[in-house]
Amino acid sequence: MSIKPNVEWAERADHLYITIACILKEDTKPEIKIEATKFSFKGVSNENKNYEVEIELYKEIVVEESNFTTNSRYPKILLKKKESGYWNFLVKNKAKLPYVKIDWNNWKDEDDVKETDEEPQGFDNFDMSKMMGMGGMGGMPGMPGMGGMGGMGGMPGMDDMNWDEEDGEDLPDLKDDDEEEEKMNTEEAKLNTID
Repeated sequence: MSIKPNVEWAERADHLYITIACILKEDTKPEIKIEATKFSFKGVSNENKNYEVEIELYKEIVVEESNFTTNSRYPKILLKKKESGYWNFLVKNKAKLPYVKIDWNNWKDEDDVKETDEEPQGFDNFDMSKMMGMGGMGGMPGMPGMGGMGGMGGMPGMDDMNWDEEDGEDLPDLKDDDEEEEKMNTEEAKLNTID
Protein backbone atom coordinates (compact mmCIF):
# COMPACT_ATOMS: atom_id res chain seq x y z
CA MET A 1 0.00 0.00 0.00
CA SER A 2 1.30 3.45 -0.86
CA ILE A 3 1.00 6.78 0.97
CA LYS A 4 0.21 10.11 -0.67
CA PRO A 5 3.03 12.59 0.03
CA ASN A 6 2.30 16.25 0.64
CA VAL A 7 2.60 18.21 -2.59
CA GLU A 8 3.57 21.87 -2.15
CA TRP A 9 3.22 24.30 -5.02
CA ALA A 10 3.86 27.90 -5.99
CA GLU A 11 3.52 29.67 -9.31
CA ARG A 12 4.63 32.54 -11.50
CA ALA A 13 3.03 33.66 -14.75
CA ASP A 14 4.96 31.09 -16.83
CA HIS A 15 5.78 28.24 -14.42
CA LEU A 16 4.52 26.00 -11.65
CA TYR A 17 6.96 25.00 -8.91
CA ILE A 18 6.12 21.65 -7.30
CA THR A 19 7.85 20.09 -4.29
CA ILE A 20 7.11 16.49 -3.27
CA ALA A 21 7.55 16.15 0.50
CA CYS A 22 9.26 12.76 0.46
CA ILE A 23 12.88 12.27 1.49
CA LEU A 24 14.00 9.63 -0.97
CA LYS A 25 15.86 6.50 0.00
CA GLU A 26 19.50 6.66 -1.11
CA ASP A 27 20.39 4.93 -4.35
CA THR A 28 16.79 4.79 -5.54
CA LYS A 29 15.26 6.61 -8.48
CA PRO A 30 11.67 7.79 -8.21
CA GLU A 31 9.30 7.50 -11.12
CA ILE A 32 8.14 10.96 -12.17
CA LYS A 33 5.91 11.32 -15.21
CA ILE A 34 4.95 14.67 -16.71
CA GLU A 35 2.07 14.87 -19.18
CA ALA A 36 0.20 17.81 -20.70
CA THR A 37 -2.61 17.69 -18.11
CA LYS A 38 -1.10 15.81 -15.15
CA PHE A 39 2.00 14.66 -13.35
CA SER A 40 2.67 11.65 -11.15
CA PHE A 41 5.27 10.57 -8.61
CA LYS A 42 6.22 7.15 -7.21
CA GLY A 43 9.11 6.71 -4.83
CA VAL A 44 10.47 5.00 -1.73
CA SER A 45 11.30 7.14 1.29
CA ASN A 46 14.34 6.80 3.51
CA GLU A 47 11.98 5.00 5.94
CA ASN A 48 11.17 2.34 3.29
CA LYS A 49 7.63 3.63 2.79
CA ASN A 50 6.12 3.69 -0.68
CA TYR A 51 4.79 7.08 -1.76
CA GLU A 52 2.61 7.67 -4.79
CA VAL A 53 0.57 10.61 -6.08
CA GLU A 54 -1.02 11.72 -9.34
CA ILE A 55 -2.31 15.27 -9.84
CA GLU A 56 -4.67 16.27 -12.65
CA LEU A 57 -3.64 19.85 -13.46
CA TYR A 58 -5.97 22.84 -13.62
CA LYS A 59 -4.73 23.74 -17.13
CA GLU A 60 -2.27 22.41 -19.71
CA ILE A 61 1.51 22.55 -19.53
CA VAL A 62 4.30 22.19 -22.10
CA VAL A 63 5.85 18.78 -21.45
CA GLU A 64 8.98 19.44 -23.53
CA GLU A 65 9.84 22.53 -21.44
CA SER A 66 9.04 20.96 -18.07
CA ASN A 67 11.43 18.96 -15.92
CA PHE A 68 12.27 17.58 -12.49
CA THR A 69 15.20 16.88 -10.22
CA THR A 70 15.82 14.55 -7.31
CA ASN A 71 19.17 15.95 -6.23
CA SER A 72 17.82 17.99 -3.33
CA ARG A 73 16.16 17.04 -0.05
CA TYR A 74 12.78 16.70 -1.75
CA PRO A 75 12.04 16.00 -5.43
CA LYS A 76 11.25 19.20 -7.33
CA ILE A 77 9.18 19.52 -10.50
CA LEU A 78 9.25 22.59 -12.74
CA LEU A 79 6.27 22.80 -15.10
CA LYS A 80 6.07 25.29 -17.98
CA LYS A 81 2.54 26.64 -18.48
CA LYS A 82 1.11 26.39 -21.98
CA GLU A 83 -0.52 29.81 -21.60
CA SER A 84 1.07 32.54 -19.53
CA GLY A 85 -0.94 33.79 -16.56
CA TYR A 86 -1.74 32.96 -12.97
CA TRP A 87 -3.93 29.91 -12.38
CA ASN A 88 -4.52 30.37 -8.63
CA PHE A 89 -5.34 26.64 -8.57
CA LEU A 90 -3.18 23.59 -9.15
CA VAL A 91 -5.79 20.85 -9.35
CA LYS A 92 -8.34 20.28 -12.11
CA ASN A 93 -11.88 21.45 -11.28
CA LYS A 94 -10.40 23.54 -8.43
CA ALA A 95 -10.56 20.45 -6.23
CA LYS A 96 -9.19 20.79 -2.71
CA LEU A 97 -7.06 17.79 -1.86
CA PRO A 98 -5.81 17.39 1.73
CA TYR A 99 -2.25 16.61 0.63
CA VAL A 100 -1.91 19.57 -1.81
CA LYS A 101 -0.67 22.68 -0.05
CA ILE A 102 0.60 26.10 -1.03
CA ASP A 103 4.35 26.54 -0.70
CA TRP A 104 4.26 29.79 1.26
CA ASN A 105 8.08 30.02 1.27
CA ASN A 106 8.04 30.43 -2.50
CA TRP A 107 4.62 31.93 -3.14
CA LYS A 108 4.35 35.45 -4.57
CA ASP A 109 1.16 37.23 -5.47
CA GLU A 110 0.84 38.32 -9.06
CA ASP A 111 1.14 41.98 -7.99
CA ASP A 112 4.41 41.35 -6.12
CA VAL A 113 6.36 39.70 -8.93
CA LYS A 114 8.93 41.77 -10.80
CA GLU A 115 10.88 40.78 -13.90
CA THR A 116 14.10 40.82 -11.89
CA ASP A 117 12.80 38.42 -9.21
CA GLU A 118 14.79 35.27 -8.65
CA GLU A 119 13.36 31.79 -9.05
CA PRO A 120 11.85 30.23 -5.92
CA GLN A 121 14.16 28.54 -3.45
CA GLY A 122 15.43 25.22 -4.81
CA PHE A 123 14.33 25.98 -8.38
CA ASP A 124 16.99 28.54 -9.29
CA ASN A 125 19.45 26.04 -10.78
CA PHE A 126 17.18 24.18 -13.20
CA ASP A 127 19.27 24.00 -16.39
CA MET A 128 16.96 22.41 -18.92
CA SER A 129 19.74 21.71 -21.41
CA LYS A 130 21.60 19.52 -18.91
CA MET A 131 18.67 17.80 -17.24
CA MET A 132 16.74 16.17 -20.09
CA GLY A 133 14.29 14.53 -17.70
CA MET A 134 16.71 12.90 -15.29
CA GLY A 135 19.50 15.41 -14.72
CA GLY A 136 20.28 17.25 -11.53
CA MET A 137 20.53 20.65 -10.03
CA GLY A 138 23.77 22.46 -9.41
CA GLY A 139 24.86 22.97 -5.87
CA MET A 140 27.47 24.27 -3.52
CA PRO A 141 30.98 23.04 -4.34
CA GLY A 142 32.30 20.62 -1.73
CA MET A 143 28.85 20.10 -0.24
CA PRO A 144 27.41 16.86 -1.63
CA GLY A 145 23.68 16.49 -1.21
CA MET A 146 23.19 20.25 -0.90
CA GLY A 147 22.14 20.94 -4.49
CA GLY A 148 20.29 24.09 -5.36
CA MET A 149 21.01 26.03 -2.20
CA GLY A 150 21.49 29.62 -3.27
CA GLY A 151 22.34 32.58 -1.08
CA MET A 152 19.71 34.74 0.52
CA GLY A 153 20.86 38.11 -0.79
CA GLY A 154 19.57 41.40 0.58
CA MET A 155 16.18 42.97 0.47
CA PRO A 156 15.57 44.43 -3.00
CA GLY A 157 15.02 48.17 -3.12
CA MET A 158 16.61 48.87 0.26
CA ASP A 159 19.84 50.25 -1.22
CA ASP A 160 18.08 53.47 -2.22
CA MET A 161 16.90 54.23 1.31
CA ASN A 162 18.57 57.19 3.02
CA TRP A 163 18.81 56.31 6.70
CA ASP A 164 19.87 59.45 8.60
CA GLU A 165 19.88 59.44 12.39
CA GLU A 166 18.42 62.96 12.26
CA ASP A 167 15.22 61.68 10.62
CA GLY A 168 13.47 61.15 13.96
CA GLU A 169 14.40 64.52 15.54
CA ASP A 170 11.17 66.30 14.56
CA LEU A 171 8.95 63.66 16.19
CA PRO A 172 7.35 64.54 19.55
CA ASP A 173 8.41 62.60 22.63
CA LEU A 174 6.04 59.90 23.80
CA LYS A 175 4.16 60.84 26.95
CA ASP A 176 4.10 58.66 30.00
CA ASP A 177 0.75 56.82 30.26
CA ASP A 178 0.48 57.56 34.00
CA GLU A 179 0.88 61.33 33.44
CA GLU A 180 -1.76 61.32 30.73
CA GLU A 181 -4.23 59.32 32.86
CA GLU A 182 -3.72 61.63 35.86
CA LYS A 183 -4.34 64.70 33.69
CA MET A 184 -7.60 63.19 32.35
CA ASN A 185 -8.78 62.30 35.88
CA THR A 186 -8.09 65.88 37.08
CA GLU A 187 -10.05 67.38 34.17
CA GLU A 188 -12.94 64.96 34.77
CA ALA A 189 -12.99 65.85 38.47
CA LYS A 190 -13.26 69.56 37.58
CA LEU A 191 -16.22 68.87 35.32
CA ASN A 192 -18.02 66.91 38.06
CA THR A 193 -17.47 69.61 40.73
CA ILE A 194 -20.33 72.00 41.49
CA ASP A 195 -19.24 75.59 42.10
